[in-house]
Amino acid sequence: MKKILFVFFIFFSETTIGQLVVKGTIKDSYGNNISQANVFFNKKKQSNTFEEFTIAKNGYFEHILKRKYDSLYITIQTLGYEEEVLLLKKLDVKTINLKFELIERTIFLDEVFITSKKRPFTIKKDTIRYSVKVSRPKIGLQLIIKIYATFLCT
Repeated sequence: MKKILFVFFIFFSETTIGQLVVKGTIKDSYGNNISQANVFFNKKKQSNTFEEFTIAKNGYFEHILKRKYDSLYITIQTLGYEEEVLLLKKLDVKTINLKFELIERTIFLDEVFITSKKRPFTIKKDTIRYSVKVSRPKIGLQLIIKIYATFLCT
């Protein structure tokens, strides 16, 4: 039994000695934490695939790398912000603490088109006509009565 525990201890200690922990905070330009972001770990800067990844929640992430890397690109992606890439060259420490500040992404639209389907009902004075062909399965008579009541109140 002691030999098994000894072998297990040797194996476990070797796998944890070489592991690198990457911790970081992600904030916007106003200093607010980003609610959720994707953190990718790559060997190459521009890669369609990634080696490892984690999700940052409430502006914080912590990830234990599963392999040893000579250098590592860390890419931060989230909706509404510019992608940020950081290169780590010296990975000979056990823990790396990083701080990211993301810049908001502005998107300008030339035109916006709003289309709508035909309403499943029509209102004429005190009568509601309900078209079964146009209606969606989840809309029902109770919803139509509620909508009609709001029109009466306004």
